Amino acid sequence: MANIKFSKVFKNSFPLNKLQTIVDYYHLTRRKNGRKYLDEFDTHWEQKWVAVELLDLIEQDRKQILDVGAGIGLFAWICVTLGHKVDITELPVDNKYQPTDIINFFDDAKKSFKLDETVTTYRWEISCTDYKFPSKKKYDLITMQRTNFDIGWNTDDYTTWITNCLIPGLVPDGKIFWVCPWKKSNMLRAACEQGKIKYLQHQLGDLGTEYNIFEIYNNK
Repeated sequence: MANIKFSKVFKNSFPLNKLQTIVDYYHLTRRKNGRKYLDEFDTHWEQKWVAVELLDLIEQDRKQILDVGAGIGLFAWICVTLGHKVDITELPVDNKYQPTDIINFFDDAKKSFKLDETVTTYRWEISCTDYKFPSKKKYDLITMQRTNFDIGWNTDDYTTWITNCLIPGLVPDGKIFWVCPWKKSNMLRAACEQGKIKYLQHQLGDLGTEYNIFEIYNNK
C-alpha cells in the first residue's frame, strides 16, 4: 500500500505539462505524432513502476544505473528523483533504426523537464557484432525496457552480446533488468542457458502468464 501511495505522489509531481508542450510543438511543426506519450501516460507510468518495485529501488541503497534506450526519459526521471545516479543511452541522430525527428523529439522531451542536466547521455547504436560498451563506468544496474534494437537476432547473438558487452559493464554483484517482447522471451531464456548466464524470469499477470521480464546477473 505504501508503494502505491508513493507512486501516486511521484506521478503527480512529474511535469506532464512540459511534456505536453513538446508533444504539441512537434505535432504542429513537424507532423510528429507523440500523443501516445500523453494518452498512454498512465500505462507507461505503471510499466515503469513495476520495474521500481521489482528492483526495490525505493528501499535500496543508491545505485549507479544505465538506462538503455531511455526514450522520453520517464524511468530515468523516476530513478533520479529517488536519488539514484543515472546515465542513459539514446541512438545517434543519424542512425539506421529511427528517423531524425524521433530522436530529436526524445531529446527535447528530456530537456523540457531538465533531465539532461542530471544524467549523462551516451549515443549508442547497438549491434550484435559490436561489443563496445558505451561508457567506461561500471554499473550496479543496466535496464532495457521494451527496446527494439535486437530485431533479427538469434540465440547465439544474445548469448555473445550479453557475455561480451553487457556483463563487462556491471560491477561484480550487478545485474541487467530486461523487459523484452514476450515473443522473444524463449530465445532470451535459451541464450542465458546456453551461455550459463544466471538469470531470473519473472512471472507476472493474473495467471502468471507474463514471462518477458528478466533479471540477468553478473556471474563473475
